[in-house]
Amino acid sequence: MRAGETWNGTNEVTGGIILVTKTGEVYLLDLIYFENIVDKYLIDNIKFDSPSSSRYGMFDICKDDGRYFFKLNLQIRFK
Repeated sequence: MRAGETWNGTNEVTGGIILVTKTGEVYLLDLIYFENIVDKYLIDNIKFDSPSSSRYGMFDICKDDGRYFFKLNLQIRFK
């Protein structure tokens, strides 16, 4: 996942993801051989979060070419 880009549904990682815990333990999530296990790990260990709405101007209604818009902000974080 990259901020500011729409995900095309294709996994661009060719090896794995390195995770370092708060205690300094290092884990490699191998996406080539263990894709299903990595997917389950991520689903079980991430959460949706919403940052400060006032800081980022969320829900401020804007008008452009006669159409109305507002911003939504959603983050994905580890639990």
